[in-house]
Amino acid sequence: ITVDCRYLITHVGTITFNDFLAFIVDADFGWQPDVIVDAIGTEDGVSWWGIAGYIVVDVHPAVTLALRGEYFDDADGFRTGLEQQLFEITPTVAIKPFKGLIADNRFLDNFEARAEFRWDHSNEPYFENEDGGLEEDQYGVMGQLLYWIDL
Repeated sequence: ITVDCRYLITHVGTITFNDFLAFIVDADFGWQPDVIVDAIGTEDGVSWWGIAGYIVVDVHPAVTLALRGEYFDDADGFRTGLEQQLFEITPTVAIKPFKGLIADNRFLDNFEARAEFRWDHSNEPYFENEDGGLEEDQYGVMGQLLYWIDL
């Protein structure tokens, strides 16, 4: 009997410098033994790894700025379907529009709006463009409306 298992080790660390500045790092390493890697049924092990870093600045009780950078190495092409290295950079602004509007009103304080811009890059053409071709870069803009629930 063969049991196919996929393994992942994750390490996360946070350094809080003061009440308004924090740095977070997240490192992952994954692997899977005995993966069929070709048409003849050859089995081999595959692995991948990545690292992400975040800088978070609370510039005001109602405004937070963040900058995230990530790197992912899929040397075997197992996770993304292509042997490649990817990275991304994402600046984010988060606003709590009702924060402090009414003193001690946690229901209003828990609303949050976020906007971010993201740039993804691969060392290989990987991202589909409007013409159906592939490019090394991809750009995106995202907005979120959130409500945080305190449990």
